[in-house]
Amino acid sequence: MTVLREAGDEVVARARFHTVERRMYEVRYFAGRCEHALLRTPDGFRMDQVRRAVLWVQEHGASFGIDPRRIHLGGSSAGAHLTAMVLSGAPGVVRGALAASGLYDLEPLRHGAANGWLQLDEPMARRNSPLHNVPGQGCPLILVHAASDTAEFRRQGCEFAAAWVTAGHPLRFWEMAEHNHFDNILELADTESRLFKALMGQISQA
Repeated sequence: MTVLREAGDEVVARARFHTVERRMYEVRYFAGRCEHALLRTPDGFRMDQVRRAVLWVQEHGASFGIDPRRIHLGGSSAGAHLTAMVLSGAPGVVRGALAASGLYDLEPLRHGAANGWLQLDEPMARRNSPLHNVPGQGCPLILVHAASDTAEFRRQGCEFAAAWVTAGHPLRFWEMAEHNHFDNILELADTESRLFKALMGQISQA
């Protein structure tokens, strides 16, 4: 499984995701972390970085003992957005995915202060929005958000869930009542958690 982290402090992000990677290793699955540029890079550059990383794992994973036919992708926050974009840009490569508390429609960002440095125009926002790029060939997706996420995060999660199901793709979707935007993905470190069990079920059926 490849984990795409959220944007933010590097030291904190590495320490938090190390616990997830260690737990996956303990149950005999390889978990790798994919670093990526921030969003304020040339249009499509960050998406292409991540897609190429996944394709590299598919091509070279066997030499590390990884089954290239069973690649799963997961991410939180910005990583959830990237996970969803990879599903649209590399159909058939990823066998299952998990996205936690992501943004799936970048259009609202064009109308806020962040666009002062994002510099998104309407076509760019649409091109980089998973909601508007649901693939024809999809994979099983676990989609979650925290009950304490902002209304916009929750709304976008619900809309993306509806779009995924409308396209005919398998989906498990719920709200995580006991977690927040920053720690929901860490439930993967708990083998008794609903999120961990859902992911193990997804991987075992791939």
